[in-house]
Amino acid sequence: RLKVDALRAFGVTAEDVEAVASYQAGQLSIERLNLGDVAGSTLRVTGNLSDTETKPVGQVQIGFSSADPGPFLALMRERLPNSPLLERLSNSASWYEDSDLRGTLAVPASGEVSLDVSGRINGSAVSAKATAADISALLTGGQRRIEVQLENEEAQILLGQAGFDPLPWTVGEGGVLTLTLDAA
Repeated sequence: RLKVDALRAFGVTAEDVEAVASYQAGQLSIERLNLGDVAGSTLRVTGNLSDTETKPVGQVQIGFSSADPGPFLALMRERLPNSPLLERLSNSASWYEDSDLRGTLAVPASGEVSLDVSGRINGSAVSAKATAADISALLTGGQRRIEVQLENEEAQILLGQAGFDPLPWTVGEGGVLTLTLDAA
């Protein structure tokens, strides 16, 4: 059990930290891990993982919310500099205001990993699913499938979220943006 106003590790400060977790013989149980402010964003994690030292199995729920995720994306980009995805997201951060996302990371005994995310970003309804043969393939490359769908009443926002630089005029027309990526 841990509750502190500020926790600094590896050059990053998290404020309003509350953790109730246990680890014993490769079993990780997170009853509650709340990071009230990390670079302006809030993170919440709960879940259980077994066999963490060999081949993790379990499920983790993740919550992310931020009025302005730009500083958080910049922090992630700094920490993971070889990620083109983080670079693109960071460059388009103004289109991701008012983010409120919930996700589930599942690793069954078979080893295949899945990440399901839903929520809202800057008025867009978000639905995403990523699957891979294992956690390494999902995070660093390898065979994986990623499906994302965004829907917004303002197409200009969807274009900005897709990485384009649209003119700052509302068009009054909505749209749906769907992306499916199969990577080998």
